[in-house]
Formats: sequence, structure tokens, C-alpha cells
Amino acid sequence: MASTMEMKAFEEQINLSLLSDIIAFVVDTIKADYTQKENLRRRCILLNYDVKSEDFQKKYGFLYLGELLERYEERFGMSVQDRRAIALALGYTRDVTTKEMFVGNQRNAFLQEVRRHADHSTDEERSLTYQVVYEKLPQLLAEKQFILERGEADHLLYICAELASKKIMRFTEAQAHISKIKEVAAYDAGNDTSK
Repeated sequence: MASTMEMKAFEEQINLSLLSDIIAFVVDTIKADYTQKENLRRRCILLNYDVKSEDFQKKYGFLYLGELLERYEERFGMSVQDRRAIALALGYTRDVTTKEMFVGNQRNAFLQEVRRHADHSTDEERSLTYQVVYEKLPQLLAEKQFILERGEADHLLYICAELASKKIMRFTEAQAHISKIKEVAAYDAGNDTSK
């Protein structure tokens, strides 16, 4: 779990309550086993472990995850913090969500909307995003079970280059991260069973 000071900084950028509510709802919906729950706890340092999934339906009135993706904005508005929370929840739970949690292209439509908003974000917002990534990148790369999906390596390499060019990260530090990303990507490519 992050320190109190870190959590306050994250709360300004991410709706942590919404993030925890969505993750708890997904965990309960899939009837996650101990290993799945522990993987989520390990990966998501922002998770509030006391949240119960029953609170999700009372609080938001959605019956399934795809409904939240499609209707959250019309019911509650969509602040940047809310959009980040929902996107993070989708990312953290991507290994356990099932196609039954969505109708049609609800997930893809939401992710396209996130990308559209990211493309129109200000330099200040992008700089903040890079700063958050910079702070979490070493922890992410140090995880023993860190696996890069196709395209993620390219994205992380781009972010490292941006962090170095914006002088958020020293060039030598960026080089070390880039080497680690390439190493993980090469390992994952060599162990890809979907070939």
C-alpha cells in the first residue's frame, strides 16, 4: 500500500473510490479465488481492500461492468479522475474480466474514448502522466511476473524516450529501463504460446 502522502497525491489525479469499487465488483462477479485476489492486490497498490461489491450496485445502479462503461458519464458526468479510475480498473482486471461482462463493443468504445481524450490532453496533463509513470516504472519492471502484451513494449519504450526528452528522467536511467523493457519483451516473445 502506498504511503498517506502518496495516496493524497493519487487522489487528486484518480477517483480511488471508483477504482476500488469497480475492482471489488469484478472480483465478486467472477467469484475470484485467493490467487486472483492476491494478484490484484499485488498489482494495484491503490486498492482499498475494505470495499464490498454490494456497494457498487447501491452506489452507481449498474448491473454489469459494460453498463458502467456505457452510461457512467450520462449519470454522473465524467471527470478526468473518473476516466482514469475506470481505465485503470479495466487494466488491472483485464486478466479476469470475461466477455459476458460487456455487451457488444462497450469495452472497446470506452477505450477509444479514453484515447481520444488522451490525444487532446494538455502538455501539463501529459507531463503529470509521465511523472506518475516515471515513479511507478521501476516497480512495474521489477515485478517477477511482469508480462508485456503486444504493443505494450513499444508504448513503454516511447514513454521512456519522452521522460528522457522532457528531462523528467535522466538519459542513463531511461537507457536502463529501455534495456529492461526490451529484455522482458524478448523473453515474452520467446515464450508466446499463441504462435
